[in-house]
Amino acid sequence: MRNLLIKCLLFIGIYTLFHFGHDVVPLPVFSTSESIWQHLKIGFFSAITLSLLELAYFSLFRHIDNFYNFALSRLISAQLIVGIIFSLFYLYVGLFYKLPGSVTEIVLVAFLTFLGAFIAYYIEAEFYWHFSGQDMLLLMVCLLFLVINGYLFIKFSNQVPYYPLFTEHLA
Repeated sequence: MRNLLIKCLLFIGIYTLFHFGHDVVPLPVFSTSESIWQHLKIGFFSAITLSLLELAYFSLFRHIDNFYNFALSRLISAQLIVGIIFSLFYLYVGLFYKLPGSVTEIVLVAFLTFLGAFIAYYIEAEFYWHFSGQDMLLLMVCLLFLVINGYLFIKFSNQVPYYPLFTEHLA
């Protein structure tokens, strides 16, 4: 549980850097607006960044018992985290119809993002420790969708379609 909480806090830290990073370094993996799409994008790329940092850490200081499960669980969690954060945010909106505003809204959204990370990383850990398959097709399908999702997040940051998901709501 301690490692799960540490990982979630690291995710929130990376997510925050990706949220405000575009002002310092204009990379397409950073948030370029306050749209829903941009927040999902930084969740996706934050999860990938954290997985790469984990890989570096385990390669240098520890041993990865099962590299297949390590890779597959991280590929799955990077994609799950996007849907979970989206679902939690809109569950709140569906129940209460609007966000509270001001500082309360920032705290609420940070909590929902943390909760999304907690759920995704819990599933990741369960997958890593309890999955017994070695199907390369499954790994390739997950990798393919990681590449597709990465492409879409970058593509629609540079060429924003005019749909509510991609544009900022100015109320």
